[in-house]
Amino acid sequence: MKRSTMALAGLSLIALPLVVAAERALARRCRGAVPELRAGRYAHRAELDGILDAAARLRDAWSVELVLAVLAFGLGQASLWGWLPSGFVHGLGAGPASLGRAWYTALALPLLQFLWARWLWRWLVWCYVLVRVSRLRLALVALHPDNAAGL
Repeated sequence: MKRSTMALAGLSLIALPLVVAAERALARRCRGAVPELRAGRYAHRAELDGILDAAARLRDAWSVELVLAVLAFGLGQASLWGWLPSGFVHGLGAGPASLGRAWYTALALPLLQFLWARWLWRWLVWCYVLVRVSRLRLALVALHPDNAAGL
């Protein structure tokens, strides 16, 4: 196996657990923030529930994950057959076919790209929630005992 193929395979072995850890950290933060938003009564309940329900539907949409999986697999196959350079930063270039190169471009790279794209999709859904919540009219209570109008 060429040195560049081994380096890219090693990169995917390091990057895969990092992407999984990032997705779990994002999910943990979002799970902690959503109950706070609902319990805090910062905005009208119906508007806030509409935003959070729409975000949950977007996050759990199987069609988005299917598109991401097909796209990642398609890019891996295009890289395997030499239509695209493989690798993240630089291409491996034209080289001899090997089992390591096939494993990397047919399985490791598409899996990593799919997990990274899924994490990015969920992060974008969370950004959608934050933008939509930031544009809601606040339900302030001027005489709230915390002297911050309930915020």
